[in-house]
Amino acid sequence: MEVLQRAGIGVSEAYQAARQLQDVYDASALSPGQAVHLRFGGSYQDRRLRRLKLRASAETNAAVVRTDEGGFAARTTKRDLKRRVHAAEGTIRSSLFAAGRRHEVPPKLMITVIRKLSYLVDFQRDLREGDGFEVLYATDTGPDGKRARVGPLLYASVERRGEQLEMYRFDAEGTGVTYFNSEGKSVRRLLMRTPLNGARISSGYGMREHPMLGYSRMHEGVDFAASRGTPIYAAGDGVVRYAGRNGGYGNYVKLDHRDPFTTAYGHMQRVADGVRPGAHVNQGEVIGYVGNTGRSTGPHLHYEILKHGEPVNPRSLDLPTGYELTGQELKAFKQRVAEIDRMRERRGEPTRVAQASCGEAESKPENAC
Repeated sequence: MEVLQRAGIGVSEAYQAARQLQDVYDASALSPGQAVHLRFGGSYQDRRLRRLKLRASAETNAAVVRTDEGGFAARTTKRDLKRRVHAAEGTIRSSLFAAGRRHEVPPKLMITVIRKLSYLVDFQRDLREGDGFEVLYATDTGPDGKRARVGPLLYASVERRGEQLEMYRFDAEGTGVTYFNSEGKSVRRLLMRTPLNGARISSGYGMREHPMLGYSRMHEGVDFAASRGTPIYAAGDGVVRYAGRNGGYGNYVKLDHRDPFTTAYGHMQRVADGVRPGAHVNQGEVIGYVGNTGRSTGPHLHYEILKHGEPVNPRSLDLPTGYELTGQELKAFKQRVAEIDRMRERRGEPTRVAQASCGEAESKPENAC
């Protein structure tokens, strides 16, 4: 409404137009710099609003137009988008993210690639200079020739010690799982190997000389050095068994997952709000923050995976997949894999994804993703 008043439209008329716009578009979603097109009466002196138009989403425009009765009516129209599939392929020099950016893959998509592949790849240890990667993704372009939307990511692969690790996008009904290997197994694993971002391994699993006690003893987890306050994520879906102070572990959380796995997290700065015994948590949900509590020489996370109650090495454990396609769903997935593989071969050919609607349709557009 403030935008309309600054354009010289009266308070009452601006209020009516804004109220009608709310039926098809949430005006609070307007962002700085977003264009709002206004059309007034036939002469310069006539400041009566005839039409307001803005882009509501990548797929739709929203408009408010004056009716013959003098009021306003709102409508949406579909934008004519063209989809283009892009492919990037190359070798890794310093990091996978840098390699993707060198081939102009948008940062948002490279972050998606890294997050999804992190279930399969230890980016600190597995990837070496010269390893290959491939990414296939889509972008949508509007009638003005400008990029309207980036994504989705359709395919990605990296080379790990001579082995190619692939993932294909496929929307499995009711699971929320969208990336699978070529056999139809989810790339998402039951547990995350590294339940925080931006960390380095400061101490591995196995026998070591304890940095504070001065003698050798078994280190039953992996230590990740990270900045104080770095969010710690639940390694998998589960139930909180313990949350609170626990001797030398300091602030500590223990989670029960699908049998036979349990995970533990020590030396937290604090436990996240709502994380208490009996509470359910989802994979990737913040359960605490990196700290230096308990018997600790600096900010880090002590992370343990237990199988049948016995600690195991998180870095070498063969974790089960979170979901595996079967039956008709697997058949549909195989067809989608063939389609994506054909796109990998074609590359760069535009495909129309939404037709312009010249009518007064007010129905929501289909999701072009």
